[in-house]
Amino acid sequence: MTAAILCPGPSLVRSVPAPADLTIAVNRAIAFSSADVWAAGDIPMLCEDRPNIIGRPELFTAANTAAYLRDHGPAWRGKVTEFESLFDYLNSSNLSWTLFTFTAAIVFAAHAGAKLIEIFGCDWTGQSDYDGWAKAGNRTDERWKLEREIYARLTDSLAARGIEVKRIGDRVNQ
Repeated sequence: MTAAILCPGPSLVRSVPAPADLTIAVNRAIAFSSADVWAAGDIPMLCEDRPNIIGRPELFTAANTAAYLRDHGPAWRGKVTEFESLFDYLNSSNLSWTLFTFTAAIVFAAHAGAKLIEIFGCDWTGQSDYDGWAKAGNRTDERWKLEREIYARLTDSLAARGIEVKRIGDRVNQ
């Protein structure tokens, strides 16, 4: 099984993802392309971007975000999977994969059975998304460095399980 993960970085507009058995859109990438799953862990981002969703994806989110939707509505009309439900599959304590929605999306794909996970639009630089949007407050060099470090540990752990994770695009292996 193959999975494609669409991240909202600037290079996403130059990406042509190969057909995949599972497509996961991370955060604002759900407004770029339809996907089977929308990985959206943060309450403000989810609330702001929910009207822009293309298609009817499953939601993959943090437990606190799922609780917020449940308590403040409108309720999600499809399946909701919480990050925390995958702790039995891959312990988060030493890998910190729940810290970023992008790394959580990789774990979701692996848990779903993907043996090859290709990632598009993951640039780890700057503050703008594929469409020029730049309102997020956590897009610093330090944040990108930490996300790269977690990604490296996570991909090593998954490789030991026979799962290949590859970044595709302009800035591969930065």
